Amino acid sequence: MKNLIFLFIALISCLQLSAQSNFLMSSIPGPKLDSLHSDIVGEDYRLLITLPFGFNPSKRKYPVLFYLDALVSSGMMNELAQAKMFSRSLDPIILVGISYETNPMFYGKIRERDYMPPMNEADSKKGGDEFLQFIKTELIPYMEKNYGTDPNDRGLMGYSIGGLFTTWALKEEPALFQKLAIISPSLWYGEEYLFDDEALIDNIKNANDLKMFITCGSLESKNMISNTNRLFELVQDNKNIQSTKVIFEDESHGSVSTTAMARGLYYLYGNEYKALIKQAKAYYKKQYFEKSLEHFEMAFEASPKQVDEDDRYDIACLYALTGEVDKAFEHLQNIANSNFDDYAHLVTDVDFNVLHKDKRWKDLLRIVKQNEEMTSKN
Repeated sequence: MKNLIFLFIALISCLQLSAQSNFLMSSIPGPKLDSLHSDIVGEDYRLLITLPFGFNPSKRKYPVLFYLDALVSSGMMNELAQAKMFSRSLDPIILVGISYETNPMFYGKIRERDYMPPMNEADSKKGGDEFLQFIKTELIPYMEKNYGTDPNDRGLMGYSIGGLFTTWALKEEPALFQKLAIISPSLWYGEEYLFDDEALIDNIKNANDLKMFITCGSLESKNMISNTNRLFELVQDNKNIQSTKVIFEDESHGSVSTTAMARGLYYLYGNEYKALIKQAKAYYKKQYFEKSLEHFEMAFEASPKQVDEDDRYDIACLYALTGEVDKAFEHLQNIANSNFDDYAHLVTDVDFNVLHKDKRWKDLLRIVKQNEEMTSKN
């Protein structure tokens, strides 16, 4: 009997897990599929478009990230972006994965044609110039017209020869994108000629509104790692470029793409407020109170509209712990006036011990107690 009961409970548990899994799967919508013919390239492109929850182009313009190699990465990119936007750790954006309306058997050749930049004007074998013009004059206007994408907030993400193309796009069209994710770029191409290209160097020096994520894996070739470092060094010389470089440990050229694309997406479009609050709370746990307070203040300044009751309570704790009593009362009074009612937690929170002798403390407790009583009546 016990075994039968155990099996029955196990079966119910499995069914519940399966139901939850199916719910989660059905809760994340797949990308919208569009087709766009390019007269420039002579190719039919398949667009895998991820839209944010509550998508409404009549009310706002949306940042847009174009990413290459969507044939193999659209599933991961779509689900990751949707989940992160749902949790509000990623700002609302539109993702556009660029793929092909063709037999996947031909994918490698078409990919090479589109992503490899021509070495010079006489190089007719590589079609990177035509592909870039497709993005600029056909794809971007299509997205702005039909999906309300923001012309002042565009991003491009590319891996391997796609990373080479993304770097080359900065050389050819420096104003076209404001965010770039360059992942394991094949900068060895053409005997590393891009590093000697004056147009690329000048565009990096003169960039004004640019955010860049540059990365590769620690198990890639020495040449790949050195070129990634070399590109980052060029970028670092311009203090107007917001940039980061990540060398992912234990990742090879074949394995790094998924991890790097996920990190790049978050770096370029992550919710700055939530990232700062997360870091602030980590410092608080380590009792680095001044560091924690610094990050809370940066978060509040970066996005005042995102400040909620819990975060305001936490910053009040830190002001009390660092001896800034007036500021602690200012934030506590704010949440008390907004119907904060957790009286028991407030009176037992040792972070506020320094406030207890202040005459404002009793007045604060009285308001919170009234809030608690009003809540219990409702």
